[in-house]
Amino acid sequence: MIKTPRATLGLILLALTLTLSLLVSLPLAVQAADNPPALPTDFALHSESITLPSNFDPFPEGPGAEAMNRNCLTCHSASMVLYQPKLSEAQWEGIVDKMVDIFKAPLIPDDRDAILDYLTSFQKAE
Repeated sequence: MIKTPRATLGLILLALTLTLSLLVSLPLAVQAADNPPALPTDFALHSESITLPSNFDPFPEGPGAEAMNRNCLTCHSASMVLYQPKLSEAQWEGIVDKMVDIFKAPLIPDDRDAILDYLTSFQKAE
């Protein structure tokens, strides 16, 4: 009789168990792939049409309004921007930088200063 440490015997038994388990489950997996379950046929696809709210009002007139309309209305309504809390120029500068750097807003570089001036001077107070 060959003397083998118990740990080695345990590993051999584990390997045999895993091998047998694979041999038993592999044919079932192949059979399932060959015979996929039938899809339900009692449904129909159809198109839906919805009307989204429109808020395409431009920013109120003032220095920088055209720059705001060109750059900001792509993603934001004017009312959403104008009803933000009163922020300093440095805070708005951080927000504009985030829009460009993080969210990849297509800001026209020459419009940046006009946008910051507009946001800090025309913004409505709460």
